Amino acid sequence: MRIGARGWEHGSWDSSFYPEGLPPEWRLTYYANAFRAVLVPAERLMASTPAEVAGWAGDVHSGFLFFAELAPTGEADLDAWLDRVAPLGERLAGLVLRSGAGQLSPARWSALSGRWTLASLADPAAAGDPPGSPSLPPVWRPGSGSASCVGLLEGESRGPRELRQVLEAFGAASAGCAEALLCFPGTPGAWQEMERAQVIAGLLGG
Repeated sequence: MRIGARGWEHGSWDSSFYPEGLPPEWRLTYYANAFRAVLVPAERLMASTPAEVAGWAGDVHSGFLFFAELAPTGEADLDAWLDRVAPLGERLAGLVLRSGAGQLSPARWSALSGRWTLASLADPAAAGDPPGSPSLPPVWRPGSGSASCVGLLEGESRGPRELRQVLEAFGAASAGCAEALLCFPGTPGAWQEMERAQVIAGLLGG
């Protein structure tokens, strides 16, 4: 199980998680030394150039993985998105399908699923989501089989007991997945909750 955030460029993390005076271009490297994955928001990808994305891949260590949101509204948007994400290469663990991705043609959908593992995100939770815990995130879509699994947490931070419930539920839901990412929002104290989650996951054997 990997613990990560949706994006790493959070101003509220300056002088708390990120040391005071850390240059913005060093943030990803600093982040990657603390956590093993990140979910790149679709809007951040579309605002980037392929050269910038290639730089991201060079800023992290060999064990770090990227997950990328995909939210195209048509074939042209998909082509632009693919141009930007391609430089991540093998460091791209999977795609998180956002609203609008279903508008792609069956052929393009098949090409995507043949190249990358897929995890779908939708709100609210629906049939097939892990049952029984009030701590489960409102957005939760593991992939199937050997695909990547992604759980996206939202809202206020959780205490240790509730966080353990989330980790146990996600661990059960993502059993058998090639990679599993429990993703936290970029809220001011999220990085502290992420650190706690890593400790608890380690104690649970995740």
